[in-house]
Amino acid sequence: MERKQRIEITDLLEQAVENAVARRNEALHLEDTLPTLSDDEAANIVGGSTLVAQPISVYTPPKRPVKPPITVGIIATNPPVA
Repeated sequence: MERKQRIEITDLLEQAVENAVARRNEALHLEDTLPTLSDDEAANIVGGSTLVAQPISVYTPPKRPVKPPITVGIIATNPPVA
């Protein structure tokens, strides 16, 4: 059975680009037409939540200086070293 239409990769790329441009233009158009609320409408909105910004605590170094750890060990030798 022979195919009636042969699809080329260039055709697919061209269609993909056209679709992407159309979606972008539609999104830009919708962004311009977002509804705005009047002050009265905004005052009638009920619900939601508000977050209060919490101050970030600043690091304060400890009052006494930090001392590096001390490593103690024993080296065993055979025969013993004087």
